[in-house]
Amino acid sequence: MRRSRPQSECQQAAAEVRFELWALSQSLGDCREALSPAGSPDWAPGAFAVECCLLHVRNVLDFLYPRLRVHADDIVADDFTAGRWSRERPDAAAVQLAGMPLQRVRQRLDKELAHLTYSRVHAREEQLWEHVVSIAEDLLTLARCFLRSLDEPERSWFAANPNDELPWLVASQLDDAG
Repeated sequence: MRRSRPQSECQQAAAEVRFELWALSQSLGDCREALSPAGSPDWAPGAFAVECCLLHVRNVLDFLYPRLRVHADDIVADDFTAGRWSRERPDAAAVQLAGMPLQRVRQRLDKELAHLTYSRVHAREEQLWEHVVSIAEDLLTLARCFLRSLDEPERSWFAANPNDELPWLVASQLDDAG
């Protein structure tokens, strides 16, 4: 059983999550700019934009839908909802990111982004970068669901404050975004 974290620690961790969500949103914009009309990345800057976006996809995915073996110091969505998120979130088996099952996206991220594997060399299906925009958009929609599920004071922890260097979206702005 995962130990609960003190409220002060969760409040500090919310800033890290907020950064990941901001970085995912920003890198999604970079991908939109970097992908040619044909959908392929303009080699160097496009490839880096796609890889950066997929890295943040992986981090946010693991936050919202942690793996079976969660490390004690991993920050997960349930830390902010006393376990309610896992019970009320969209079922992982039903979630589709760019039309692919969540588990398939996770496997592909592991094989094609996080590790040098022969699966990457022998990939027969389309490359993940072909779906990066849709994957990121779908994941941000799930992040909005998470933010809407929060109660106070946790919800306020995800709002940017005037002293914050991150120009990220407050939860109410996410409500308007989709």
